[in-house]
Amino acid sequence: MVNAVTHFSQDVEDYDRATEFEALGGKLIELAPDDWNELAHAA
Repeated sequence: MVNAVTHFSQDVEDYDRATEFEALGGKLIELAPDDWNELAHAA
């Protein structure tokens, strides 16, 4: 998921928005296992 989010940022034309996606990818890396489980069950 992290790779998908950061890769998507490369396709975003607006620099500020692309930077937000890069930051989101960084936050995903830091998620605790319980948070990953919550995301998995939401999908």
